[in-house]
Amino acid sequence: MIKTEVSFLLFFFFAFGLSLAESQSSTLQPHAAESFNVSYIQIYAPRLDDPSSSTFERCSSDTFQIDGPCAYQICYVYLYRSGPDGWMPESVKIYGHDTKAVTFYYDTFIPKDTWSCVQDFCLAISVYYYYLDHGS
Repeated sequence: MIKTEVSFLLFFFFAFGLSLAESQSSTLQPHAAESFNVSYIQIYAPRLDDPSSSTFERCSSDTFQIDGPCAYQICYVYLYRSGPDGWMPESVKIYGHDTKAVTFYYDTFIPKDTWSCVQDFCLAISVYYYYLDHGS
């Protein structure tokens, strides 16, 4: 059996008031995102699967712990697949310390050798709150 390798990339948005002690890292620096007027941190997990286990098997639910700097809100989840077999995640649910869980629904095949993201959670929230404040 040939296994699929999956990588994981998260984008976290946070308010400018985040203390330096929470985000100190020599490799993960905040970058400006002008359209949101906030900053982001990127966390990358190079390989989540274990070829000797049944990770990412059909109808399975897999849990991973990915450590990184503290963040305010998860906005994007990118998945990357390499390997010949198809892989279709139903959803990715992310929990953080003292944060509400967020679920990203995929329900589509992840193309080979391509980073795939199906939604921008923060943009959807921003648009929602804009219309609450300003009407339609």
